Amino acid sequence: MKVSEAVVTPKIILVGVDDTADAQKALYYAIHAAKLDGAKLVIGTVLESDEISAITILDKEKMLDIRADIVDDMARYKQDALNAGLSDVEVVYAEGDAAKTLVNELIPMVKPDLVVIGSETKKGIAKRLGSTAAHIVKHAPISVMVVR
Repeated sequence: MKVSEAVVTPKIILVGVDDTADAQKALYYAIHAAKLDGAKLVIGTVLESDEISAITILDKEKMLDIRADIVDDMARYKQDALNAGLSDVEVVYAEGDAAKTLVNELIPMVKPDLVVIGSETKKGIAKRLGSTAAHIVKHAPISVMVVR
């Protein structure tokens, strides 16, 4: 196999974002890669319900506020990508377990050629039992780039 046959220039890049430093690095890496490759950039996030207390979930106003904050963050990320010179940028949002939702819902919906994610798990027990990044790398049907 020749190098030119092995290298695939992505047409669609999906970047998973949250509020960790590594995810922010992944976003800016994906913006740069999309600009270099002329790819569409899809910025995705997942609201993880297991990180929200039952009391908060039952409070409709608080949940509306949480979702509104996510919408604001995603709009800011999209604007950052547009300001960097990209013209084809989309945002997607889902709720559930971050790793499973990205693999089972966002990837099939977006149909990217490449997923870019940060390596850091946000907090809690996931750091001890296995990370979101490890699950995505293991189960995604496409190439995954993990950014540190």
